Amino acid sequence: VLLLAPLPQFDRAAQQTSNFAEEGWFRRRQASLAKCGTILAATESSRRELAAALHFEINHVISVGLACEPSFRDLGFTEEERTRIRTVHGMQKPCILHTGGANSPEFAATLVKAFLHLEQTVRDRYQLAFIGNYRPQDIGYLQALVSSGGLTEGDICFLGDLSEPDLIRLYNVCALLVLPPLSNGLYLPAIEAMACGLPVVAANTPDALEVLGLDAALFDALSIKAVTEKLRAALTDASLRSQPIVRGKLREREFSANQSARLLWREVVKLHGVSYRAASPLVNVDRSGIFRKRHLKILVTKLDHLGDFILSIPALSKLRARYPDAEIDIVVGSWNIALVKKLKYFRNVFAFDFFKRKSSEQASASNAELSTLLRAMDVYDFAIDLRRQPDSRFFLLNVNAHLRIGYQTFDQSIDERLDIVLRAYKEGAHVRTPHNQTPISKQILHLVDALPADVNDFVSLPEISGGAGREPGRVAIFPKAGTDAREWDPEKIRQLVDKFLALPAVKDLQLFFISEAEAAQYGFAESARMKVNIGLGFPELVQLLASSTLCIANNSGGVHLASYLGVPTIGIYSGHELSAEWGPQFHDSVVIHRGASCAPCHLGSKADCPYDNFCLGDIAVEDVYRKSMEVLAADTVEIDGPALSTASVGLQRSDEEIVRHLIADLGALSDPGGPQLLLQVSTIIAHNHPTYSSLSDTDFAYDKMVNTILNHRSTAIEWVGFGSAEREYRWTDGKLVAMHFYLEGEIEVPPFARLLLVFDTYKKQRIGVKFNSMQVCNVIRSGRRNLLSLPVKNLRYGLNRLEFVLPDAVSPGTIDTRELGMAVRTLKIVVEDENASLFRRSARWVDPLIRLR
Repeated sequence: VLLLAPLPQFDRAAQQTSNFAEEGWFRRRQASLAKCGTILAATESSRRELAAALHFEINHVISVGLACEPSFRDLGFTEEERTRIRTVHGMQKPCILHTGGANSPEFAATLVKAFLHLEQTVRDRYQLAFIGNYRPQDIGYLQALVSSGGLTEGDICFLGDLSEPDLIRLYNVCALLVLPPLSNGLYLPAIEAMACGLPVVAANTPDALEVLGLDAALFDALSIKAVTEKLRAALTDASLRSQPIVRGKLREREFSANQSARLLWREVVKLHGVSYRAASPLVNVDRSGIFRKRHLKILVTKLDHLGDFILSIPALSKLRARYPDAEIDIVVGSWNIALVKKLKYFRNVFAFDFFKRKSSEQASASNAELSTLLRAMDVYDFAIDLRRQPDSRFFLLNVNAHLRIGYQTFDQSIDERLDIVLRAYKEGAHVRTPHNQTPISKQILHLVDALPADVNDFVSLPEISGGAGREPGRVAIFPKAGTDAREWDPEKIRQLVDKFLALPAVKDLQLFFISEAEAAQYGFAESARMKVNIGLGFPELVQLLASSTLCIANNSGGVHLASYLGVPTIGIYSGHELSAEWGPQFHDSVVIHRGASCAPCHLGSKADCPYDNFCLGDIAVEDVYRKSMEVLAADTVEIDGPALSTASVGLQRSDEEIVRHLIADLGALSDPGGPQLLLQVSTIIAHNHPTYSSLSDTDFAYDKMVNTILNHRSTAIEWVGFGSAEREYRWTDGKLVAMHFYLEGEIEVPPFARLLLVFDTYKKQRIGVKFNSMQVCNVIRSGRRNLLSLPVKNLRYGLNRLEFVLPDAVSPGTIDTRELGMAVRTLKIVVEDENASLFRRSARWVDPLIRLR
C-alpha cells in the first residue's frame, strides 16, 4: 500500500480526547497507517513526526514536498485594478488575509485582538479578511470583538470559500497573509501566496519554518503580544516586509510540481518494482485470479457465561468453515477457556472477565484491564461480537479492526461506529419481540451471515503438489493450447525463449509438450539451461511446475494448473474465448489480451479467422517479456507456501478500453449540455490516447481528404464512440457516435459534396445521420456492405462532424456489454470537379465496393 498521508500527531490526538470511542477511532487509523509499506508526507517535519508516531522506519516515510499550480503568479495589477478587485469582494482598504482558521477559531480571535493592539495609524490603513466557512457563532464573536475595540464591522470581512481565480487575484491585491498553527504539513496556501508575491507570516511550527524558510516570518501563536509585534513589523518595516517576498520567491521555486512529481513517481516505481515498464497501448493486462487463500485475521468476542457460549458454537463452527485459512482469536470469560481450547478453532484465546462467574453479579472492568488486553492483541480484518444484548459492544470500539459487526445497541455513539449493524428490538417487561421467538443460536448465526460475501467463502483448495519448493530462476512455458486459434505464434515463442536464455536470472527453462510432433513444430534443442518435456505423467508435471517461479502459457490446461498451484502465471489469450470467462482463476494470475469486437469467436482454427488473427498478432514478444521481467525482478513474499509475486505486475488497460470506459462513464451521467457536449468531451479524451485513432497532423490537407477512400483504419478520421480498428471494419459502441475530420489547405472548400459510407449492421438498425448539426438522413438498414449516399450542403473548412444516432444498438448477448449498431468500412467525400460529374465520380468508386464476396 502506498499512501499519501500527511497525518502526524496520532498519539497526541488520541491522548487529548476524553471520549473513549474517539480514542479507539484514532488508534484504528494509526493501525491502518502502520500497515502501509510506504507513506508519503508533504514536508520533512511531517515525515519525522509520522515516523515517530507510527514507529515506522524513517526511510519508509518519504517527503515529496508541496507545489502549487502555475496559475499562481504575480499578475502585475495596476493600483486602479487593485482597488476594483477589493471593491468586488467588499474590501475598502488593503487587507490582512487569514486562511486556514475556520477549523481553529481560537487563533482567529487572537488575530483580531492583536490587530486591535496596533497603533491607530496602522489600523486605519488596513482591514482583516477571513477565508473559509466560519460558523455563524464564530462570525458573531469575532464581529463583537471588533466592535468592542472601537472599530466597525466594515473593518472585518468574511469571504467564505473562494474559487481559484478569485484566490489568485486576492493574493495579488492583499497586504499580508497570516497563517494559524497548522499541523499535517498543510502549508500549500503559503506556497501559493509566495508565488503571487504576497508576504507571509505564520505561527511558529516546524512545518512553517520548513516551508517559509525564514525565522523572521514566524510568531508565537499563543501570545497576543507576539502576534501584534509580527503584524506591526510585517506592515511597517520595509526591510522585513521585503525579506519574506524575496525569500518567498526563492522558496517557491524549490516547491515545484515537477519536483514533487519526480519524487512521487520514484517512490511508486520503487514500491512497485524496479523492472516496471508498460506494455503496448494496444493490449490489456488484467488480473484474472479470484480463488486464493485469504489470510484474514478475525477477532471474536463472547464475554458470556457457559450456557451462552455453548449456544454460540454453531456460529463459531460456521465462521471457521467460511474462512478456512483465517487466523481467529477469541475473547471470553476465564471460566470458558477450557471449553474454547477443546474446539481447536482459535489461534489465541484471551480472558476478559467483564461479566462475572455468577450472573447475579454486576458486570464491570477497569480501563487498566482493558488497555492491558488491547496491547496484547493484533490488528484484525473483522471483529465480531457474538452477543445480541448491547452491554458488551463497547469492546469492539477499542479494537484495531477494519470491520466491526454487532447487533444494534440503541446508543448512537456506539452504533454509528459499527460497520455492520444488525437490527435489534428493545426489550421490556411483558413485551414480546421477534427475538424472543427466534432461537438464540440462530440469532448469533445471523452475525456470521452478515459478513461481506466473497467467492472464496467456504472454499478450501486441496494441496496437490506435495509442497514442492521453488527453484529460483525456473521458468515454465506451455506453447500449445489444443487448437491453434488459441496459440501465440511459434516464432514469437522462439523469440521469447531466446530472450530468456540471454537473461542470467533465468537459470532453468522448462518447455512442456504432449507429443514429439508438437515439440517438432518449434525445433527446440535441449541445453544445460533448457529442458523440453514431452508427455509427462501428471505427478511429474505437477512437481516440476510447482517448483517454477514463473509460468507462461496460452489458454490451456497448463495455465490453469500453474494458476492452481500458486505459480506466478502469465496467460496469453486470443479472442477465441474471453479471458474474463476463461482466464486462469487462482491466486494472482495475470492475462495479456487484445480487445476485439469479434470476440469470443470460438473458431476452429486460425485459418477460419477473416481478420488475420490480429487479437494474437498484436500481442508483442516485448509485452510478454516485460511482464515476465516484473515477476522475476520482484521480491517474492512467502505467505504460508507459494510466493504470489504476480502481485508486482503492472496492470493496464489498452487505449481502446480506457477511452471506451471513460466515454461510457460520461454517458451515464446527466448531461445538461446535450449530446454535442458528450461528443466534444469524448474527442478530448481520445486526443490523450494516441493509439485511439486520433487525428494525424499530416492528414488534414484538402487534396488528401476529398475524392479519396478513407478506410476504417484512417487516422484522418477521429472515431468518437467507436471501437478499435479490426481487419475490415470498426464497430460503433453506443447509441450516439461520430466521425470527425478536418479539411485544411490552400484550395477553397466547396459547401456541396456527397458522403459515401459503406458499413455493416448488427441486426436491423434505424440510423439517424447529422452532418455539421444538420439532419441529412434517417433510414433503416441491415446486413453487410450497405451504402449510404449522403448529399450535404454545409461542408466547411476546418472541423466537420458526421454524427450517428443508433437507437437500436444492443449488446451481442454475451458478457460483452458493448452496444453494437454499425460497423464502418469506408468513407469517401466526393466533391464535383471539372473533369467528371458528381454521379460518375461516385459510381466509379461505389461499384467495386458493394459487390458481394
